[in-house]
Amino acid sequence: MTTDADRPIRKRIRLAPDSYKQASAYFVTVCTHEKQCLLSVVDGQSIELSNRGEIVRAAWLGLPNRFGGLALDEYIVMPNHLHGILCLVGAGLARPSSATKPGNELSLPNIMRVFKSVSTVEMNRAFRMPGFVLWQRSYFDHIIRDAEDHVNHQRYILENPARRAAKQPAFRRVSFLE
Repeated sequence: MTTDADRPIRKRIRLAPDSYKQASAYFVTVCTHEKQCLLSVVDGQSIELSNRGEIVRAAWLGLPNRFGGLALDEYIVMPNHLHGILCLVGAGLARPSSATKPGNELSLPNIMRVFKSVSTVEMNRAFRMPGFVLWQRSYFDHIIRDAEDHVNHQRYILENPARRAAKQPAFRRVSFLE
């Protein structure tokens, strides 16, 4: 019989849940399962989205329709990940609460759960691949501290294709799912 003491202790990578409900900007990165290059192709400074990348883009852009008080900033869909900045706006700037669907409390974990779920369901439906795992289990987040931090993360997102192009030979492209 195994006890709790026999199980490995998983390190918490998140702050307290209330930290992700505050009116603030958040930089997030979410990676595809096994870092498969399914979403786009980088050609120098430009990115060409695959059909799967278009589904991910539509799911991302649809988030403000599901969450009142959410505004999207810079984002980019790379071959095997998405970077984006999400802004939870204060009550004075929020859209009417009717924009928030029931059960979609405005918090970063809920937003990311809905994004990953909607994009995966839409992809499974569009490509008739029930059970296909699109995303890795978790995501990276960073609470943007000030205007300088915000500009630095916007720059990071905008310069991401150039950094990727410089490393292109190090990545393989999975084409059997195109």
